[in-house]
Amino acid sequence: MSIELEELKSKICSIEDDLIDLSESIDINKLRSEIEELEFEVQKPGFYDDTEKMQKTLQKIKQDKDKLESYEKLNKRWEDLKVLVSLAIDEGDDSLIDEIKSEYVDIVKELEQQRRSTLYNGEYDKATPKLIFHAYVVVTQALVWVI
Repeated sequence: MSIELEELKSKICSIEDDLIDLSESIDINKLRSEIEELEFEVQKPGFYDDTEKMQKTLQKIKQDKDKLESYEKLNKRWEDLKVLVSLAIDEGDDSLIDEIKSEYVDIVKELEQQRRSTLYNGEYDKATPKLIFHAYVVVTQALVWVI
C-alpha cells in the first residue's frame, strides 16, 4: 500500500464538502424543477407566438441544462476518481498515481471554475462590463508679481 495513494485518497475525499457547497449554491433541486416548468411552458399552445419570450425561455432552458449537466459531470468524475484510487490502493498499483493526480488537478480546476461562475449569475453579470473614465484637468494659475 502506497502512502502517496493514501494521501491522494484523502485529498480526493476532502473535495466532497466543496461539491456539496457548490450543489447548494447552484440549488440543484430548484434548477431541475425550473427546467421542468420551462419545458412544460414550451409545450403550451401559443408559446411560439411571442418570439421574444420564446427566445428568452429557450435560452434559459439551455443555460440551466448546461449548468446542471456540468455539475453532474463533475460530480461523476469525482465519484469515479474515488473508486479508481480505492482500487489502486486495494491492488497496490502505484502505476495509476500520475493518472489519479492529473484527474484530481482537473477536477479541482473545474470545481473552482464552476464556483466562480455561480458568483456571477445575477441580472447584470451576463452583460459586458463597461468602465467609463472621466478625466478632469485642473489648471492652476500662478501669478508672479515682480516688484
